[in-house]
Amino acid sequence: MYNTIMLSSQNAEKRRYAIDDEYMSAKLTVAGVDEAGRGPWAGPVVAAAVVPDEFDTEYADSKVLSSVQRNKLFSRIVSTCSVGVGIASPEEVDVLNVLNATRIAIVRAVDNLDIVPERILIDGKHLEFDSRCRCIVSGDRLDNTIAAASIVAKVVRDSYMSSLSLILPGFSFFAHKGYGTSLHRVELQTSGPTLWHRLTYSPVRELITSETMKNWLLKGLLSEMRHESIVKKMKGDIDDV
Repeated sequence: MYNTIMLSSQNAEKRRYAIDDEYMSAKLTVAGVDEAGRGPWAGPVVAAAVVPDEFDTEYADSKVLSSVQRNKLFSRIVSTCSVGVGIASPEEVDVLNVLNATRIAIVRAVDNLDIVPERILIDGKHLEFDSRCRCIVSGDRLDNTIAAASIVAKVVRDSYMSSLSLILPGFSFFAHKGYGTSLHRVELQTSGPTLWHRLTYSPVRELITSETMKNWLLKGLLSEMRHESIVKKMKGDIDDV
């Protein structure tokens, strides 16, 4: 039902607009979709969906851009394109697993567009949610619309994580954005996991004490479903992350 295409890096520049051109020639409304934050130990998965008004700007994969370049392009994208953002929380990652949480964030991003796209191009694979979808491995390098979405997702998530540093001053989220850096590991060992962390991820889970878990439950801060997911991981009943 769904299509996943895998393209090599050879002749990437020639392929870059080929997919967009295909749909533009058919006069179809296309949304490019990408996410940021599948790998970190903390924070949400953020997905963005972008339907460009025009293709007069060439966007690049957000990972190869500086923060200054990303922010400049972000301003252009949100002022000239239809943009939707969707977020999946750390709890949803813990309860549903990161793949399903990412898919939920993508659906929310598409639903938050102010138009309904006829085709949806998604970076990666196994993230389709209906027959409009087409997954493209390395799509953020090979498709201009997806590249625009990658910029939006990255900027929104980075901003969110930076603001989280104000709530949790023991963590330098403004620097590592929740990823598994040596600094983040030291901060976890010093301050202990928080509810903004992905509590089923092994580097975090291994530092959760029974007292902390009990306090969260007594205060109603930890849902039964999330607690069950953590306990299953501790027992090794489900695959580790």
